[in-house]
Amino acid sequence: MDFSELIGPAVIGLVIALVAFTIFSTRQQLVAYMRETRAELGKVSWPNRAEATDLTVVVLVTITVSALFLGFFDAVFTWVFAQVIQ
Repeated sequence: MDFSELIGPAVIGLVIALVAFTIFSTRQQLVAYMRETRAELGKVSWPNRAEATDLTVVVLVTITVSALFLGFFDAVFTWVFAQVIQ
């Protein structure tokens, strides 16, 4: 068996060992983080259905206006540069 054939499995084993060590050594920190995250999400003031609908409409209108604005200037500049190149 050639030494170069052992490098791949050795590296894979080392990576697996490092990942397992990292997961098990930080498990307590991970659990604490998840508990704190859950507690913070409980403090969030979530919008009701009407507010969420209104905000969604505002976002969609803003995106549409922005797209039309950018599309208009894109078309204008495309036409101008096409005239300059000819």
